[in-house]
Amino acid sequence: QSIRTGWVKLSQCHKNLDKFPRAEIVYNKHRVRKIKLTMHKNIEKVWVEGGRIQLENVGANAIVCMQAESKALRLQPDGSFIIQNGPFMRKFLDGYYPMRVSMDILLPKGLSYSSVTPVEQKGFSIQQNGRNIHFDAWFEGRLVTRIKLKNIKVDK
Repeated sequence: QSIRTGWVKLSQCHKNLDKFPRAEIVYNKHRVRKIKLTMHKNIEKVWVEGGRIQLENVGANAIVCMQAESKALRLQPDGSFIIQNGPFMRKFLDGYYPMRVSMDILLPKGLSYSSVTPVEQKGFSIQQNGRNIHFDAWFEGRLVTRIKLKNIKVDK
């Protein structure tokens, strides 16, 4: 169904959040829907408001996890697909702070990994094994990833 609609299942956790009286995790309201909180720890109050997760009285070693649907899969003119994620950023006032993003993707039968942008480099690694893709990124600023997938023949 994701190949047809572009909507994919998303499970996400934000760990080691900064201790802060109020914070929010912001999603693009046109690309993320059906946000549901699944777990939180060391945060006094957490709620979903539109395309945002609101946090009040975030304590040390705080965690918040959610599930949603993301319009991340896009068909390309050559028949391949792109999974685009981001921009990821940790922003406060006029500056960006270092952060880590790691992602695991399970591909459906019929699609295989082709390439990723940005390319592998110091602070950005990608591992691919069969239908599983994992990347790990340490960065400061904004990160947008584009993972290219290709169609493969599937035995019926």
